Amino acid sequence: MLLSGVCLPDEEAFISMEGDCRYPAVATEGSCVFLAWLATEVRPASLYFRRSIDEGRTWNGARKMSNENGDCMPPSIAVNSGIVHLAWIDCGEVIDGEMYYTRSLDGGDTWEKNRILIGNANSAQHPLISCGGSNVYLIWTDVGHKVFFKASHDQGRTWENETLLGEVGKHSCYCFPPALSVDGDGLTVAWTSLKEDKKGFRLLELPVFTSKKKEKVSSLVCRKSGNNGRTWSREHVLTKAKVAGETQDEIDNPTMLSDGLQSYIFWLDKRNLP
Repeated sequence: MLLSGVCLPDEEAFISMEGDCRYPAVATEGSCVFLAWLATEVRPASLYFRRSIDEGRTWNGARKMSNENGDCMPPSIAVNSGIVHLAWIDCGEVIDGEMYYTRSLDGGDTWEKNRILIGNANSAQHPLISCGGSNVYLIWTDVGHKVFFKASHDQGRTWENETLLGEVGKHSCYCFPPALSVDGDGLTVAWTSLKEDKKGFRLLELPVFTSKKKEKVSSLVCRKSGNNGRTWSREHVLTKAKVAGETQDEIDNPTMLSDGLQSYIFWLDKRNLP
């Protein structure tokens, strides 16, 4: 694993471990940088953590975060007011995986005992965690093509029950999480959906498309909350496209960013690509 922006001696790896190092997740606050990643070590895949308190100039040693028998999916990490939050899927004990969470109250120096937030994660992958003030938010999708949201309003000490935000229909891949934007008490969650076009699809005043074939509509949709995820608006379609099938044409992989004044969203549209 290489670290961009930090000068290391020639041929010196930032992290050197047996097996493959993959899926780094990074969070920063002030001069501190927090890094979590997976190392396969042949099998199973284990979760590790490192931190720097001087803007990446020096780092502490790697600390294993996952359980001894864990086989982890890519993690997500967030930090606010010195409290570091870490979430991941562990498939070591349950075939469909469990959603794990832990936090550090002292900037990554010590960590609380790992907790199971979801006992059966239904083969979920790539959870996305974010925080603001005393609120911590977690979103993910599972193999059932559903988008879930879960929140803590006391800095991760206790968690509310998960909320089903939407169903994405049959989808070629759920390898990427939905996108999450946090702006004060306001939240926006966006994801892509691929569903059969049962009613006909209208775009730019063109006639309704009809076909005996099962045409599909790929869309980018979002839901919003103005009260830290306690209640949510209806689904709002941001963009959509009539597509012939999965993978080749669909809209996919949204990501969001908020600077407190504006929210920005990017996504991949694979139409017209070779």
